[in-house]
Amino acid sequence: MITLDDTSFQFQSPDWPHRACLRVEAGTLRDALAAAEGYYGVTLRPHDEGKWFRVLYPADHPYHERYAKRRVDAEWFRALYPPDDPYLEHFAKRRVDAEFELVDVHIERNEKMICPGQNLDFVLLHRDTVHFLQLIC
Repeated sequence: MITLDDTSFQFQSPDWPHRACLRVEAGTLRDALAAAEGYYGVTLRPHDEGKWFRVLYPADHPYHERYAKRRVDAEWFRALYPPDDPYLEHFAKRRVDAEFELVDVHIERNEKMICPGQNLDFVLLHRDTVHFLQLIC
């Protein structure tokens, strides 16, 4: 049994009725992420940079609207600036593409934090805690 700990990142809104920590059977990081997806109602996918994971929220998730709004904001910015403005491209493109949030996954083992990156085959030991964190490394 390992522990999933979402007290720092908060996949769910504060009024969500479930606990932030959960004990699950998981032998690898892949198993732990699958359990987290089922419990927290999100989809976790490796991010392009090889270190973090993307958090995707389904349409019925309390946070979905927050990320859907980003696309509207980007279109609004495009209407304000000329098409060749470098600021527009930097800001609006980033907003359109950011229909996800990034989460940093760390493993706490014997009071030490381990960063497994995106190694889904990382072996988890009994009493490990999988932490979902804001980007810290």
